Amino acid sequence: MSTLSGAPDGVLTDLLAQLRREGADPADAVHELQVRQIELELQNRELRAAQQALEESRDRYVDLYDFAPVAYATLTRESRITQMNLTAAALLGVERGAKLDLFLGARLADGDSRLLLSSLGRVLASGVEESIEVRLGRPPAPRRDLQLMLRREAAGAAGDPPTARVILLDITARRQAEAELAQYRQHLEALVEARTAALVAARDAAEAANRAKSAFLANMSHELRTPMNAIMGMTTLAQLRATDPKQIDQLHKANRAAQHLLTVINDILDISQIEADRLTLGAATFNLDAVLADLTDLIGHDVADKGLKLAIDIRPDLGQQSLQGDAGRLGQILLNLAGNAVKFTARGSIMLRVQRIEDTATDLVLRFEVQDTGIGIADADQPRLFTAFEQADNSTTRQYGGTGLGLAISRRLAELMGGTLGVVSQLGTGSTFWFTVRLAKATGAEAPPSQPAERGAYDQLRTRRTRARLLLVEDEPVNQEVMQELVADLGLTVDVAADGAQALAMAARTDYDLILMDLQLPVMDGIEASQRIRQLPTGARVPIIATTASVFTEDRMRCLAAGMTDFITKPVDPDVLYTTLLNYLPAGDD
Repeated sequence: MSTLSGAPDGVLTDLLAQLRREGADPADAVHELQVRQIELELQNRELRAAQQALEESRDRYVDLYDFAPVAYATLTRESRITQMNLTAAALLGVERGAKLDLFLGARLADGDSRLLLSSLGRVLASGVEESIEVRLGRPPAPRRDLQLMLRREAAGAAGDPPTARVILLDITARRQAEAELAQYRQHLEALVEARTAALVAARDAAEAANRAKSAFLANMSHELRTPMNAIMGMTTLAQLRATDPKQIDQLHKANRAAQHLLTVINDILDISQIEADRLTLGAATFNLDAVLADLTDLIGHDVADKGLKLAIDIRPDLGQQSLQGDAGRLGQILLNLAGNAVKFTARGSIMLRVQRIEDTATDLVLRFEVQDTGIGIADADQPRLFTAFEQADNSTTRQYGGTGLGLAISRRLAELMGGTLGVVSQLGTGSTFWFTVRLAKATGAEAPPSQPAERGAYDQLRTRRTRARLLLVEDEPVNQEVMQELVADLGLTVDVAADGAQALAMAARTDYDLILMDLQLPVMDGIEASQRIRQLPTGARVPIIATTASVFTEDRMRCLAAGMTDFITKPVDPDVLYTTLLNYLPAGDD
């Protein structure tokens, strides 16, 4: 039996089975000893095999733990490391043999140590996992940002302190990326703030420039239209009294030159308003027959002088259709195109066509064409036609004149009316200018009747036996004379005030039937004077008519907001003046 340790397991097993089959006398100690030795040898071999398997399992675990790519450590409540793998040691920058006297909290930046201890206390007390972010900031540990994932370990032997298993994740690269992203975001925000500040400054500068431009245009409008009012008013008065044919012809030519100058002034103001997006369209009921009749009246003399033929092609039902829109601006486009056709046509004809190209329940889209047999326009020159201050051939300015604003204004007006404007032309064969507009159908309203014939309102005023008393508020002596002369033989009593304060004092003393109020006045302007007159006991009922050199819509709105009844634009058209007086003066005893 001395060879039992070297015998294979199978031999020992067979021998043990044989001995048990043979049986033995209870007193046979040798037999029993042999059985016991074989059993012990087999048990020892099982124990050694189990120990070897355990050691191999432990080695595998240690290898997995130590060489795992994730850093593991075991911490006490005080953050002392009782165990850690090689990855954790490398992450913390220490030798693993130093772990027994290493406190993780001592390696953390200020404040993070207290955060770790607090988190450890909660995890060990409640068993709830926590995750915190800290920074290694004390030598010899390298500066790193860590995410610690804490979990309470199962209880050990009795009396052992509770511990927490912690996974340490290096988030330094993530933190750096976040910091760089935050820095880049701050940089972008700074750029946005700088750009916004620059845009605000540019906007403020543009608004200031626009306000300065508006003030300049308003002032220039007043400064230009005020003397124009005197020139055209005196010319009209002279025409009324002239008897010599030559003198009448000269005054007529002077008046036409003044009208041309006024057109140039209006064009410059229009293009300025368009560029500043301040031009607004009116809305009134009208029909195309009335617009075309006005156009014929305006260009008829020039057409006849040049021996041209003028034809208008429009369906009767379309001409009489009641429409809603800005008839004045529509007529302005037509006058510009037709005027150019007359200007650039030496012989032949001018055809004006109006066509309905879209008809809905609420509106119409119309196409207007002005065709001439004039000089035509070269293809290369056509793109420049609609640029402000440009003509197809700038050399034609010497022969035909013009500012080059009309077509640019006309196109923008057409666009404001929901359409556009273009041209079809060849050099030497004439041109066809066309434009489209969208106009609303007037619902339940008829187009207003045409204004009284020339001097019709004047004649009606003369036949009235009225004792009306007017207050004329005007600071320019020449304009005072013009206005007084225009109403001299109407049987009206006219008082004159040279400034707003004087007008207020006179209105407080006298119950006037109508006040003609200039806007730009010394001492007190027309707006303030009108507001204060309205506060007088008799000031609420008196019509106050503004006589303004401004063509800006906001200035006219200011007039109405100040309590003015209506306004007349300077230079004052006598017919408009007489019609306004007829509308607002008491009828008297006819």
